[in-house]
Amino acid sequence: MPQCAPAVPTLRPLASGPGWRVTEVTCHAGPQDRPYEERHDWVSIAAVLDGRFTYRSARGRALMAPGSFLLGSVGQCFECGHDHGSGDRCVAFQFEPAVFEDIVSGLRGVRDIAFRAARLPPFGPMLPLFPPARGTERTAGSALCRGPGAGCRRRVRSS
Repeated sequence: MPQCAPAVPTLRPLASGPGWRVTEVTCHAGPQDRPYEERHDWVSIAAVLDGRFTYRSARGRALMAPGSFLLGSVGQCFECGHDHGSGDRCVAFQFEPAVFEDIVSGLRGVRDIAFRAARLPPFGPMLPLFPPARGTERTAGSALCRGPGAGCRRRVRSS
């Protein structure tokens, strides 16, 4: 039986700067696709915008759904499975370790930059923040970021 190539996600850069980047990640995998091992090269915090998938790492297994945040530590191996449907879309905020250390250094109680959990679940008060990000697939260059921790705002392009 022929071996099928894994369903590789599509990556679309939205913004970047020294030691950080924001990327739209669109995956078209479904229940018929086998999960395969991947590795976080940078610290990654990804907001799930659409779809559902299972994220497995050394930090645990979590069902990711719109409104949840995937937490990936640098060097950590992981797998994503799509038993619950086909496709998903996320916006990943990624940082080189030194940049992320600078961002979190002022937080009380933070001793290292490795996440202790695989995800943050959907949180009601944050859900209104997600609709502006849903338009990123329609507007090239829609994220305008001033740098790590500075926040992002949506730039509306007139049509």
